[in-house]
Amino acid sequence: MKRLLVKLILTLLFLTTIILPQQDPVVQKIIEIGKTDNQTMVHQDILCNRIGGRITGSDAYRAACLWAMGELKKWGVDVKLEEVGEIPAGFNRGAWFGKMIKPMEKNLEFVTPSYTAGTKGIQRGHVVIMPQTDAQFDSIKSKMKGAWILIDGENTGWARDRDSVVSLTKKLTAAGALGTIQLTKVPMRCLDSRCVNSWDDLPTLCDIKLLDTQYNEIKSLVQKGEEVILQFDIRNFFRQGPIKYQNVVATIPGKEFSDEYIVLGAHLDSYDIATGAVDNASGVSPMMEAVRMLMKAGAKPKRTIILVLFANEERGLVGSKSWVSSNKDILEKISVMINKDFGTNPIVGISVPKVMVNDFKKIIAPIESANLKYPLSLTDGAPYRKAGRGGTDSYSFMMEGVPAPGLRSQGPQVYGKTWHTPADTYDEIIPDAQEDAAIKIALLAYGIANLDHMLPREGAFLPDGIYSDLNTNKGRITLSLDYQNVPMTVANFVGLAE
Repeated sequence: MKRLLVKLILTLLFLTTIILPQQDPVVQKIIEIGKTDNQTMVHQDILCNRIGGRITGSDAYRAACLWAMGELKKWGVDVKLEEVGEIPAGFNRGAWFGKMIKPMEKNLEFVTPSYTAGTKGIQRGHVVIMPQTDAQFDSIKSKMKGAWILIDGENTGWARDRDSVVSLTKKLTAAGALGTIQLTKVPMRCLDSRCVNSWDDLPTLCDIKLLDTQYNEIKSLVQKGEEVILQFDIRNFFRQGPIKYQNVVATIPGKEFSDEYIVLGAHLDSYDIATGAVDNASGVSPMMEAVRMLMKAGAKPKRTIILVLFANEERGLVGSKSWVSSNKDILEKISVMINKDFGTNPIVGISVPKVMVNDFKKIIAPIESANLKYPLSLTDGAPYRKAGRGGTDSYSFMMEGVPAPGLRSQGPQVYGKTWHTPADTYDEIIPDAQEDAAIKIALLAYGIANLDHMLPREGAFLPDGIYSDLNTNKGRITLSLDYQNVPMTVANFVGLAE
């Protein structure tokens, strides 16, 4: 009887191993590392609080590249810097201070766009409201010398001289003004100037965006005839170029299909008005940690996994476009591109076209069984489009027909509060969501890399054409605009939309 019982148990164990195969030990190790030795917030701290805002052309961006490369090398990853481009002059932001001196003393809340002029030390001057006509300007031109000029309009983030030096700048510079002051509201959006073309022709007229309540108070005082004296100390520094900048590219070689790829991406640059925490250290940190987990877990993926930390995303996806352009010969062999540039809220879903759903059910199974704090749901989504507004680096890949699944995030952090504002700092980060993201990205990359085939592309993309998205409370509706057969209808629709 005992022998029969032992045989029965052994048979059941054998059948169990057939029906429920043991989980890959690498997967188990990744989950273990993610739960007990997760370094995502260490990377986040270094990027935000040791290096800081990383605008392209800054010393901080270069420092971030060298730091990331050093860490990846330390983990045993093959890594290099790949040149993307160069700019005529660099920019390093220092501290900024401002206050009203007269008729009362008050600290001022303001920002200045990157690549705009600072002050010559502490500069104090009276306030003049910019006249509406040339005749009025000429009549008070003498008052412009040594003055801060209140100008009309509301700040949208861009510099006064966005793509070229405007006539207003030329007039006020010739008159000897110290700088312009424009109204801004919270959140104080702050982007850059894109017309620094030479070290020999740097901007000299300050471009101050002042909090609306203070702007209106100052303007009201001047209109009443009171003398208003303001003092600013703005430390905006330039660096002689040309300055080259690079992508950071790391590779874990595939053991079976080495000429097929999974690309992980996040942009390393940020605006420097803050420390680039949400946009986009929150993307870089979990991506780097995912690679560290894979290496520490002893992963030997079938396909090659490439991590690219992109340069100059904020000026038009420059780094990702450069990488795609330099790797045209392998684009057809990229199974998928996974990008993280959507903030610090938890990843709670992934959306893929119907033709990929069955594969992704297998891929996310380890995530579903990992007992993570934030569950992940799989959505049967619409086919991809080889176009779009181009708001993030995955578009550079999508436009070349490389699939890039949408990762859905949801949580308490309000992206608009920090997007290119002084609030984009480390304290906005949700630590457990960042650590969770690193585990999920590592498991997604490893799972896709180990499929016995590349993810299908046929049926994954809409046919080439013109499309319009309508976002409704029931979901997104995509319209195909058949401009060849009904050109007037399409023209009328576009006109109404505009």
